[in-house]
Amino acid sequence: MVNVPELQGVGHIALTVTDPMRSAAFYNRLFDAQTLLTVEDAIGPLTICISPAMMFAFRTHPSTGEADRFDPARVGLDHLGFHVADQAAAGGLADAAGRAECHQLRDHRG
Repeated sequence: MVNVPELQGVGHIALTVTDPMRSAAFYNRLFDAQTLLTVEDAIGPLTICISPAMMFAFRTHPSTGEADRFDPARVGLDHLGFHVADQAAAGGLADAAGRAECHQLRDHRG
């Protein structure tokens, strides 16, 4: 048996995107976050945002095409889900951020 430490939550997530600034603006609205850093390093553009709950990083790699779009059927991230205490409030956040960018809110508690 593996001794798994108790998780304290999610610290950060880094996503490869076609437009780091556009992604940062969306997540800033959705999670009341703010952009902490925008740089271009040896890999490419990188924007880091911080919210009261976690940190988000958005990066473009040299092989990231401008026309590329997320596809959960490809190798990589399938989806990212957030647990919230108040589903109605989460719906309001999704509306404020642009619900077209959010998938249907569901209660997975059973």
